[in-house]
Amino acid sequence: MAKSTSSVGRIVQDVWIRALLGLAVIAALVLLALNQIDLRYIIGALVVIGGAYLLLLSRKTGAVHKSQQALVESTQTIAKMTVQALDLSNNVLTELRASREAQTTPYVVLYLDVSDNIVRLVMENLGQSLARDISLAWEPLPPTTLIGGREWAAFVTGTTPMLAPRQKLMTVVDSYTALAARQALQGQFRVTLRFQGLSDGVQFQGVDVIDFASLAGMHDTSFQQGQEAIARLDKIAQALDTSLRLLQQSNNQLSNQLGDLARSFETTVAATNTTQAHVLNSLEDIARAVNGTVSAANSTQSQMIGALDGITKSVAGTLEDITKAVAGTMETVNMTQDQLTQGMVALSVNRHEGDKQSPEQAITLFKLLVKRLDMGWHKMQDWPSPEHTSPNVYLQRQMVQWARDIVALAPALPAAAVVTERAGNVALKLISALDDAGPATPPSANVAQGIAELDEIARTFPEEEESFLL
Repeated sequence: MAKSTSSVGRIVQDVWIRALLGLAVIAALVLLALNQIDLRYIIGALVVIGGAYLLLLSRKTGAVHKSQQALVESTQTIAKMTVQALDLSNNVLTELRASREAQTTPYVVLYLDVSDNIVRLVMENLGQSLARDISLAWEPLPPTTLIGGREWAAFVTGTTPMLAPRQKLMTVVDSYTALAARQALQGQFRVTLRFQGLSDGVQFQGVDVIDFASLAGMHDTSFQQGQEAIARLDKIAQALDTSLRLLQQSNNQLSNQLGDLARSFETTVAATNTTQAHVLNSLEDIARAVNGTVSAANSTQSQMIGALDGITKSVAGTLEDITKAVAGTMETVNMTQDQLTQGMVALSVNRHEGDKQSPEQAITLFKLLVKRLDMGWHKMQDWPSPEHTSPNVYLQRQMVQWARDIVALAPALPAAAVVTERAGNVALKLISALDDAGPATPPSANVAQGIAELDEIARTFPEEEESFLL
């Protein structure tokens, strides 16, 4: 704005100077025409006026020259700015071309990856476009001993048809520990990657170096954590081994105790068999004595009748004593069996949750109780006498107790809830049927049906080796 104002002032000033010079020339000419002034003065005045005008012209010429110089400088500046604009445009076009090529050009690399103590050879397309016909030229090809004698993956030695952007192909070389132990980390292999993009006429090429020596001295944190976890697991395994040994000792002690009970039971059964043999021998002796008495009493009827009465009373008393002895023995045997069964049920049911027996033991005990119920039912059929001294009375009590043991054991069976509830309900019905039968009333047919249902449930479990307690 200041420059514009000074230019306008200079133009106005030049106009006034021109006007004054014109007036001076006109006045000189007028005076010359009127002959009022000497010609020399007029010429001198004209010379002065001409010099002033020449000075004005030279000043205008300098201003024009300066204007031309400013114009030249402005033109040069514009030219430089034009060149800079062209350079900038070229740079922008170059960057756009490079960006376009980066978006449409694949970029395949080959490198080593170490994670979780595993060394992997990875081929990945880092570009934004599809890579096709990828081949690797090794200098030299890594030996197969590097990967434990296995064959290299197909992409390592062959041609890969295509690889999408950010897609990886990898193969496991070996564990870092194993490579370090074989001193295979010193190898260095140069590989040239050749591949094509979307255009068939353009082929790309890159060179990578697979250097195992660069992996030396690496420490895998996850591997160290894995080693620490393995150490902790070893300690846990040692603690479990100690616990298992203690459990084995307890199991051995329990087996010894059960063996002692079994031997005691076998001894009781042997004693019972011996008693039965003695009873049979006594009966045979009595029968022989009766026969001898009958033959000897043929002489007189009265003597025979008296002798027979005496013998009959003696035999009846003896049979009653024998029956009581057998019943007492069977009660002892059944009580021993009952104690053994209740002890096993107590071991399976009334123990802490951490000491629960295995499902196989619960199944074995369930089958044992069903087997005892079936054997007791057959014995009750063999001794149908309704008297109080009959062994059926004691068998009936034992069968009630066994059925109660099944009710207590049913929830521990490794089966569905429907099966365990059915077993418990059948056992409860069996207890009701046995309780309804009095000393003079034989058990109803519901007992046989209940035992059959329990046996059917027992057969649904897998067959195991039968217990020695049977």
